[in-house]
Amino acid sequence: MMSEQVKQSEDTIGTLATSSRTVLETNEEFKSMTGIIHFGRKLILKYNRRELTDKLLIFLALALFFATVLYILKKRLFPFI
Repeated sequence: MMSEQVKQSEDTIGTLATSSRTVLETNEEFKSMTGIIHFGRKLILKYNRRELTDKLLIFLALALFFATVLYILKKRLFPFI
């Protein structure tokens, strides 16, 4: 009976060692994925800033274009003002 308990304890220790190795590997994988997620977050934030900047530049370009068109129309249609 004692030898069965020893055998069962050896099997349990082997299972614990395998489980510990699996947990450590999973932990390392999660750490690497955390780095990738942070990098992705930075890229998304940068993309959002660039999108906002692009919208602002397009708005300013359109405003300048329409101001130029209005100025030309004013000078052509109302040269006395």
